[in-house]
Amino acid sequence: AILRYAADESECRIVVDLSAAYTPRAARVHRGFLLDRTRRRVMVRDEIEGTADAQVTWAFHTLADVRLAADRRSAELSLGGKTLTVTVESEAEVQLRLMPLPPEPEPRQVKLPGPRGGPGYYHRLTKVGFVASGSRLAWSVGFFPDAHDVTQVPGAARPLTEW
Repeated sequence: AILRYAADESECRIVVDLSAAYTPRAARVHRGFLLDRTRRRVMVRDEIEGTADAQVTWAFHTLADVRLAADRRSAELSLGGKTLTVTVESEAEVQLRLMPLPPEPEPRQVKLPGPRGGPGYYHRLTKVGFVASGSRLAWSVGFFPDAHDVTQVPGAARPLTEW
C-alpha cells in the first residue's frame, strides 16, 4: 500500500508498506524511494521491524563490472563507459559484498547491444548486497551517477515518517 507520495519538478518521494509480504517474519516493512531529478540520484530507504532478531539480506542484480570500496560501504558500477556509485548508510554494521547466484549449468550472461548498432557482447550478471541482523533495522542505499555519499542527500537518512 502507498503510505505517502509527494512530487514536484525537482524530486519525487514515495513510501510504501510491504509488511503483508513479510508476515509473520516481520511486524512492519516500509520502503521509501527518492528520485532527485535535478542531480540524477535515486535513493532507497528500508525500515524493518521484525517479530524477533533476524538476519535480513538486501541485494540487487547488475550487469555492470563491480568494484567494492575498501570500507565496503560503497561500490562503483561500470558498464559501457558509464559509471554509477552505490553507497549504503546504516546504523547496523553492514558491508557490501558480491553474493553468489543460484547454481546454473553455465554462468548467467546477457547479450547487450553494441554502441551505435555495432556488434553486441555478452556480460555476466552479478549480485551485490549486504546482510544485517537485528529486530529493528534501517538503511539507505543511494545510486549516484558520480561519487557521492548517501549522507549528502538531504533527508535521506531521516526516518520514513519524516519523508
